[in-house]
Amino acid sequence: MQDSRHPTTALRGSKPVAAGAPGAMLTPRLLRLDEVMARVPLKKPTIYRAIRDGKFPAPVKLLGARASAWDEAEIGAWIASRLAERTGK
Repeated sequence: MQDSRHPTTALRGSKPVAAGAPGAMLTPRLLRLDEVMARVPLKKPTIYRAIRDGKFPAPVKLLGARASAWDEAEIGAWIASRLAERTGK
């Protein structure tokens, strides 16, 4: 979980801990669709089309049959791959 006032910190107990510091929580974080769309400049139909075509990370189903979320690390890796493709690296 992150402290929204300090995006580079993770919360451990009630005290913020730097994300790379020893003891920082490395728990995977799930993003809902609105959070994914805030990070990736794509609309819902485009995201689902890209998932269908195997060009975008697929969501994981949550407890409810209609609830889905994306792994934050997979979204970050997808963004990094787009940037690397642009720069040819």
